[in-house]
Amino acid sequence: RQVIDGLMRSGNAFFVEKNGRVLLMAENLRENAAQLGRFKRAERERSGVKRLQRGQEIPIAVLVRRVDLKRRFDLAAGVQGALPALAQAIERELGRL
Repeated sequence: RQVIDGLMRSGNAFFVEKNGRVLLMAENLRENAAQLGRFKRAERERSGVKRLQRGQEIPIAVLVRRVDLKRRFDLAAGVQGALPALAQAIERELGRL
């Protein structure tokens, strides 16, 4: 997020539509070399070249219409599973007093 924000603020990032998809592109400039490091590496692997030209456009991100995130942590089930052990720990501590 910080990389994209930095590129957008510097005016180096722009959107392009290719094959019905909207891509965020950035130019390979010296000022943005540090921010574009991993994207340049991916572009070199994708295109099979050893060195990218200055000013070449590099794809950064794909704009998607919608994202659905699955629920990964069930708090209620975690608490239900831990209740017996918690109750025993409380009884043990009360028994010491």
